[in-house]
Order: sequence, then structure tokens, then C-alpha cells
Amino acid sequence: MYPAHYRKNAADNPWFWTANHAGRNSRVRLVCLPYAGGGAGVFAPWAKLLPESIDVWAARLPGRESRWKETPLTDVAVIASALATEIEPYLTDLPIVFFGYSVGSLIGFELLRELRRRAVPFQPALFITVARGAPHLPLRMAPVHHLSDQEFLDAIGRRYQGIPKMVLEDKELLNLYLPPLRADIQVNESYRYRDEPSLDVPIVAMGGLDDPMVSLDDLATWRAQTRSTFEMEVFPGGHFFGQEQRPQLIAALRRRLLDLRL
Repeated sequence: MYPAHYRKNAADNPWFWTANHAGRNSRVRLVCLPYAGGGAGVFAPWAKLLPESIDVWAARLPGRESRWKETPLTDVAVIASALATEIEPYLTDLPIVFFGYSVGSLIGFELLRELRRRAVPFQPALFITVARGAPHLPLRMAPVHHLSDQEFLDAIGRRYQGIPKMVLEDKELLNLYLPPLRADIQVNESYRYRDEPSLDVPIVAMGGLDDPMVSLDDLATWRAQTRSTFEMEVFPGGHFFGQEQRPQLIAALRRRLLDLRL
């Protein structure tokens, strides 16, 4: 089904992290795309919390973790194109699920579109979008990515309550954290939706019941982006319910991924 030169692991690829380099005993691959300012390390613990049959990968974008010396990308089309190029050689007969959290949902959506434009012989089993309304929704809040550092941090703190206290109190750590965070916020704020046919991929939209930024109605707008099945699943908590309710989220992922008809 796939060319013989296609590879099965990401051991030497800087764009992805995985604990299971050979994909041993895997039935499905979960490719995670982090929220603004996040990196692959957000998802590293999941490899131990999920069964071995779920091969956890996480995107490692420029400007963070082992790539901290690189300039962060600020255009979702550029990111999606780069990720499509990097992930294409690893598309095997192992089913793939994309999981995007907040701005990661936007990146995952455009990555799926980019792979479709390239006519890649690949059909993901599922797209899980978390803590974000569908891309066709207009931006409702004023852009903040251009503000001074302190104004920017204050605005992000008010909106998301998601910057760790240890980061805010450590100037050196904050200097490392700010550029990728600002770049990711710019990705979200500069995005312009283009009409294209809906995806032929099942979508599950997840969110927090108390998320001040993303309502249940916002989550429901993802229904328009698929010609396949659509479901919603909500959890107690706010925008970062994935941290607050990690056991429940992991349990939901385990159930959904192991129940896939592969």
C-alpha cells in the first residue's frame, strides 16, 4: 500500500519525539500537536500512561526544547507544509490519529488539508481537536502578539491562566519561554481561513466545561469541517483541563483509540 522506502520510526527526526522508536507492538500511532508555548515534553508522560499498543509521537517545532536555538515559525501554512514533508516518510499501514490542543488543533487541521493537497496515500483514523473552536470561526478578541513582553504576559495570563508560576518567577526560563509562546499566539491571531471541501476524517472535539475562551457552541462548530462522523466530549475544568483532568483525558484517549475499527 505504501512505498517500500517509507519509514516506521522518528528516531533521528528533530521534528518529532517518540519513546517507541521502533513502533513495537503498536496498533495505532497518536501524533500530538501542542498548545501555544508547549513542546513535545507536554506529551512525553503519556507514553507511560497509555498502553504499548498506542505509539505516542509529539511534534517538536522550532524554537523549543532541543530546537531552542532555532527561530520559531509564525505562519500556520509554513508549519503545516514543513510537518507534512517531515511526516510523509513515516506514513505506514499503521493507523494514525492526530491530536491537537488549542493552537495545535489549528496546525493539525491545516496539516490534514496539506496532506490531502499532496494526494498522500494516507487516511487518518481520527482527528481529535481540543480546546479550540473550528478554524472558520472569526477571531473574537484583539490580537496581543505584538505587545511588549509584560503587556503580552498580562494579556495571556488573563485569557488562559496557563503560564506556569515557575516560569514567571525565573527570568532565564521566561526568556526561553516567551519567543515560542509569542510565535504560537501569532500563528493563531494571523490565521486566515480558506474555504476548502470538508475533511473525510472523523472528528472528536474535546473541551473544558469552564473554559472562558472556548464554549460548547464553539466546539460544536467542528461538525462543519467533516463529512464523516463528529462527536463532542467535555470535561470539568478550564482551557487547560488536560492538565487538571489528565487521568480522565488519558482514559478517554485510551478508550477511543483502542476502540477504533482498524
